[in-house]
Amino acid sequence: LIESLPAELRVLRLDLGFSGLETLDMFTSTVQCLKSLVQLKLRFTGSSHFRTAAGLGVALREMENLMYLELWCAELRNS
Repeated sequence: LIESLPAELRVLRLDLGFSGLETLDMFTSTVQCLKSLVQLKLRFTGSSHFRTAAGLGVALREMENLMYLELWCAELRNS
């Protein structure tokens, strides 16, 4: 998904609550596609599979234009 986004994308909002996604490692390999982002919103509400935000920190360091980050992590499964 991330690799197919336009290189000049400035705002990205993803609702990944029911996606089955377990980590954010996808961001580490595709960070070049996200360098133009100014705003990033990620929502993981109700996700029973999501385990770790690992990978997000690496990607954020490369998003030099990012000015706004919003993370929603609610009703996540405890394990």
